[in-house]
Amino acid sequence: MTRKKRYSYNHYFDFKSVIFKYYKSKMGSNEKATKDQLNNSNFKIWKQELFLLLMGKGLADHISNDKIRKVSGSNLSDEDKTKLQSVPGTDDMFYSKEVTKDLLCKDARAKEFILNSISNDLAENFDFISATTFEIYNLIKGQNECEVEESIAKLKESLKKTKYDSNNDISLAIFISNMNMKFEELKKLKAEVKYIEKFDYLYNAIPEELAIKSNMLTFEGSWEELTEKIIKVNQHLRRLNKGSGEQDQSQANAVSVKNNRTTGYTKEDKHEIECWVCHKRGHKARDCFKNKKNRNKQRKAGRRYYK
Repeated sequence: MTRKKRYSYNHYFDFKSVIFKYYKSKMGSNEKATKDQLNNSNFKIWKQELFLLLMGKGLADHISNDKIRKVSGSNLSDEDKTKLQSVPGTDDMFYSKEVTKDLLCKDARAKEFILNSISNDLAENFDFISATTFEIYNLIKGQNECEVEESIAKLKESLKKTKYDSNNDISLAIFISNMNMKFEELKKLKAEVKYIEKFDYLYNAIPEELAIKSNMLTFEGSWEELTEKIIKVNQHLRRLNKGSGEQDQSQANAVSVKNNRTTGYTKEDKHEIECWVCHKRGHKARDCFKNKKNRNKQRKAGRRYYK
């Protein structure tokens, strides 16, 4: 019988410390980019990840402050130009005298993190050689904030124009669900829609009859309770309208059958009937002018009769 090998507490502690050092070396110092690349919908998360990444490297102040100032060569003398370092990629731009080589190296590292955290298509819009980290970050920020404002405006315009047509196959529940999805998108864009705004969008979107029958203007409750009530009222109205439509159709069919029984024939087969009194088509003998009974009735009624 073999004995199981026992490990001491110290041995376990040493093994744990080795694992910790391994993962720390893999995850800590080798980070060169944010977890997710920047796209049209994740700027808020991306800028937070970038800030934390740069803060861990001691470079966060390069995106929050304009640490590297530039001066135009037209404002400098030839002697001053020899003392200052020129901005690479430019013809007549120089760094101010406060800018040191160490500060430029840190700024270059910060720019590298940004470059690795965005797509190649987006990176082509910026000059990473002559521009500073502060300039590049603010260009990205401004561009994405403009896109966010455009997205908010488009969503709100879409909500204003949307109308519910009760004649379509789309149910009101699906229609309201689509509205709620747009409300959620606005919430993600930091433009949360308040209850009164949701109420206005829905009131203008549904038929007036439905708004009146569901007592929207006097309703007191949450948004979920309001939409649930309107959906139920709409279902009742559709059922009642459908029932009245079937009743009207049945009444019309009854009148048609009664008329057919009175005349004995329909409009479609009228031209095929031949009168046995005058031998003309289009009517029966009981309706014929030359029938003696009809002639007596017409005389009693005071009508003129032509032979």
